[in-house]
Amino acid sequence: MSSSLLTYRKKSFWVHNAIAEVWFYSFVQTALAEPAIPAWLRGMVDDISPALDAAWIDGVAMNAFDDHLTSPERLEFFLPLMMKINTALLSKASTGRVVSVDKFDAASEFLIPEIQMIETLFLRPESIHEPWKIFTVPRGWCVA
Repeated sequence: MSSSLLTYRKKSFWVHNAIAEVWFYSFVQTALAEPAIPAWLRGMVDDISPALDAAWIDGVAMNAFDDHLTSPERLEFFLPLMMKINTALLSKASTGRVVSVDKFDAASEFLIPEIQMIETLFLRPESIHEPWKIFTVPRGWCVA
């Protein structure tokens, strides 16, 4: 399974592309459901959507956040959206081995720790010192 570097403000971790596709698709749907979508958020959706359509998430994972979350106000708007997405995906992951959203599928065993890392990236970035990689091992998962 290929992976991409998910980056925000010089902090990053490696995410499996299947998880990135599920997360970014969920993000696009959640953002579009906003009653008054700000122009910058619409721009973010417009940048992500073609990559999802082409199943080419690599460049989006590397640049989407830094290109659009350029102020504290934007980050403040984004964080509740992120938490809504993460909560929904973790709930789906807790009830089955695979999380499916539209045409994208991800194994729950990978999705759970990687969604938790997305939260770390935004809520506790100081704890990330090097690009982290999440490994699944027979007794669970570890970050290295």
